Amino acid sequence: MKTPREILLARHQAAMPKLDAIRRAALGRLNNEATKAQSGPASFVALFLGGSQKLWRELLWPHPAAWAALAGVWLVLLAVHFAAPETPPRSVASQSPPSPQIRELLKQQEQLFAELVGPKLNREADRPRTTAPQPRSSRREEILNA
Repeated sequence: MKTPREILLARHQAAMPKLDAIRRAALGRLNNEATKAQSGPASFVALFLGGSQKLWRELLWPHPAAWAALAGVWLVLLAVHFAAPETPPRSVASQSPPSPQIRELLKQQEQLFAELVGPKLNREADRPRTTAPQPRSSRREEILNA
């Protein structure tokens, strides 16, 4: 007894040559030069969409030993960086007071600076004056009442 599949294949066996002719005609139309010229921008887009994987393969595959060596160098650099002891920054409190010789040099430098600039400026006048902050709500009342 024949299976349903064999029955259907026998029934459509006569259509196979006609389908093959239609397929060849369709492929012939797709393969002509005008169609190839129109597909230029499409292949350009396809190059960018699928080209990134190809580009990475072309860059990395020819020299895998060189890339592995470069990665090893980076790992060594990271290991040295994290293994090196950190020196804490010196604070002003931990420094010793300047020696009398350094104090004398600083006074001389200050005198020379004063001679170059002119009379000694009043340091009190240069400081910004601090005013007590006022509440913002009272400022609004003054504006609204005015």
